[in-house]
Amino acid sequence: MLSRWMARQLGRPEGLGGRLVARIMNRSNAAMNRRAITLLEVHASHEVLEVGFGGGLALDPLLALVGTGRVTGVEP
Repeated sequence: MLSRWMARQLGRPEGLGGRLVARIMNRSNAAMNRRAITLLEVHASHEVLEVGFGGGLALDPLLALVGTGRVTGVEP
């Protein structure tokens, strides 16, 4: 029952549980997101597509780097 609830929250978070799951995922993915942004070598005027951005933790750092470029987030 708990695993079914968690699967629902991961697939389509809602309510207090969804906010909790997003916070946990953001915390656990933070280092990986920072590393990916570094490896991408994003610069001003670049266009970046973030697929499955979850809690959106990587969006602000990407926006700060692209300057005149564009960041687009798509969340299935």
